[in-house]
Amino acid sequence: MPLITLYKGHTYIFDQSDSSNSGHPLRFSTTNDGTHGGGSEYTTGVTTSGTPGSAGAFTKLAVASDAPDTLYFYCTNHSGMGDSTNNKASLQGGASGSSSPVTVSSLTNDETYNVRASAINAFGQSPYSAATSGTPEQLQLGLFFGGHAGSGGQNYIDQRNLASTGNASDFGDMSVGKYYSAALSSATRAVVGGGYKPSPSGPINVIEYVTFSSAGNTTDFGDLLEVNFTAADGSNGTRGLFLGGSSASVGVNTIQYITIASTGNATDFGDISSIISYITGGLCSPTRSVVVGGLDEAAGAFINVIQYVTTASTGNATDFGDASSSFYNGAGVSSSTRGIYGIGGWTSVADTLEYITIASTGNATDFGNLTVARSGGAGAAGSVYGVFAGGSDSGGSYSNVMDYVTIASTGNATDFGDLVSARTAIANGGCSSSHGGLS
Repeated sequence: MPLITLYKGHTYIFDQSDSSNSGHPLRFSTTNDGTHGGGSEYTTGVTTSGTPGSAGAFTKLAVASDAPDTLYFYCTNHSGMGDSTNNKASLQGGASGSSSPVTVSSLTNDETYNVRASAINAFGQSPYSAATSGTPEQLQLGLFFGGHAGSGGQNYIDQRNLASTGNASDFGDMSVGKYYSAALSSATRAVVGGGYKPSPSGPINVIEYVTFSSAGNTTDFGDLLEVNFTAADGSNGTRGLFLGGSSASVGVNTIQYITIASTGNATDFGDISSIISYITGGLCSPTRSVVVGGLDEAAGAFINVIQYVTTASTGNATDFGDASSSFYNGAGVSSSTRGIYGIGGWTSVADTLEYITIASTGNATDFGNLTVARSGGAGAAGSVYGVFAGGSDSGGSYSNVMDYVTIASTGNATDFGDLVSARTAIANGGCSSSHGGLS
């Protein structure tokens, strides 16, 4: 028999009157194959009547609200003749007024539920309506880590569902206040590495993580190969990269990687083209991680170079093309096919947005403009929207502005909402549970 789905709070009758049921009493257990598998019979809410194979015989199961999520049905006389039930919570809600919506909480994202409605008043309860299907939207949680707000490094983490506009809220805290970190993610976990802490001042090599489904403080993940800040990020949803950045005294050209699902120290991946800090990342497909611009510390100049690596394969970066101008300290967002970057300092703080097609090489193309020119913000992408958050304007004032674009179409950014607090030098990275369609 196949797995069957039952709903808690409902009663089910299993007809055993057909002659084929003769000699096969139906029972339930919390153990696979019941008593044949070393378990015991589950009797809560179970009623039997008659002899299997005879007229009127049945087994009735009233699934309690606190019943196990899985029960196994089996034949008491023969091993290997059953399967299991998937016991879901029964959805119940109340509404007042003729047009009030019924809202049901604690549903599993992306799982389809069949819902029937019944009206209840002082005179009784109406029949249930026909079943209609509904699928809760997958939460697309973007996280923004740390930053600088005039009083040194910040340790807080802001969160926002990227599927709809609105203000950010508190998610938790990092282990220490820091800025110029790099953040990356899979569909379930967000990782932030390196950064600059103000007291005692200096860059750090700490890697820490949070789980999207559980708001709270970060947990230790491991260490970077060396202390590092102003690095760029890359990811394919499985492997995370930290590219370039600055060490305690000089910039670095090192690329290092982690496996996001497991903890541990970073491992050498290869090198970017030069010693580059303040480099822009967050431009990722399932295949490639792309970084843009930055400060070439050997040349002492900002650059417009775009370069990429194949994320699943270690090795050095390869030339991709050029941005329209040299810039640094930007932020990127991406879908699985398109990368967009902005919130960077060109010759001066700019509102420029440009994009690339990640699968092909070539120069960047104009996308549109931010609502406010600023530098040092962060990016996060949902399945549709790319959100640019925070930064500082040309006068050095910190911003709490969140702008969004529709990644698939060009055009100017639109106001999305506000961060919990205004700040700049937020962790570089496209950090979200949706990952722009990457995960």
